[in-house]
Amino acid sequence: MFYKNALRQTIEHSMDVLFSDVQESSFMENYAVARFFFKKKIQYKSLDTQVLKVKCKLRVLRICTILEETVVEYVLFYTFLLKKESCIYQEEGQFCHCAVFTKGILIKDASMEKEGYLEEQLLLIDCFNYEDINFSKQPEKIQHMREPNQQRGGYDALAAVKYAERYWNDHHFAYPVFANDCTNFISQCLYAGGAKMHGESRTSGWWIRNGSWSYSWTTAHALYLYLKHAKSGLRGVFVSDPRELLLGDIICYDFEGDGRFNHTTIVVNKNAEGEPFVNAHTTNSRQRFWSYTDSTAYTPNIQYAWIQIHI
Repeated sequence: MFYKNALRQTIEHSMDVLFSDVQESSFMENYAVARFFFKKKIQYKSLDTQVLKVKCKLRVLRICTILEETVVEYVLFYTFLLKKESCIYQEEGQFCHCAVFTKGILIKDASMEKEGYLEEQLLLIDCFNYEDINFSKQPEKIQHMREPNQQRGGYDALAAVKYAERYWNDHHFAYPVFANDCTNFISQCLYAGGAKMHGESRTSGWWIRNGSWSYSWTTAHALYLYLKHAKSGLRGVFVSDPRELLLGDIICYDFEGDGRFNHTTIVVNKNAEGEPFVNAHTTNSRQRFWSYTDSTAYTPNIQYAWIQIHI
């Protein structure tokens, strides 16, 4: 169909932004996919990190045609092969976009990365794969900066990380899936690391059972408050620098800086400087740099809570 080649060409042009000196332009204003790669380029440059290779797979979710206008909703899955000094690692993720065609011509591409977007609710009617292989060499082995398995009061951090790596872009059959799934995913990771559920009220404790759950299991701000005030069992120790975090620790994000936290991630890796990389749900991400400056939800007022996990 006509939209395949148009989207393929737009994505390929956007990926070129990573490997050229192009600056912000009208192309980026009209095509959010280009802005995404440009923001990645700026972020990696600030981190003194080299992009060795990028691969993408595009999946069309839904097509709607009204008169001469066609709207195509799609997900772009991406993998960046990155190098920071001697450390080579991969960042993976996905984002949802909406492309608008008029009389068969692509005129605009907009981000659909927002709270409440649920891929499972959309009709999968077509898919195709796109991979770019025109960039620098790919080393044979990916090296990760890993820490020893540090158990903090019974917390098996690497078991939590293993779960986060297994299910970062998937869902465990034993748990419900939410439109805003980030904290549900993090709670599952903490439970896999040995945290014990307790409580029965929606407003207290930390638990999920029989089709019900506490707010702290599924809501970012509620989990933040729970970890802040818990005196025993699963609890958090708040630190002042992200480099103090260990594998299996979590980060809470208040994107607007209004005092209410609305996103949660788990630390799965660290670079040579001790900066964390995180996995997350809602906008499914793997080995993403912790600051989220490349997110569409980011604002200059963002506040973070860096929390070491103890049991």
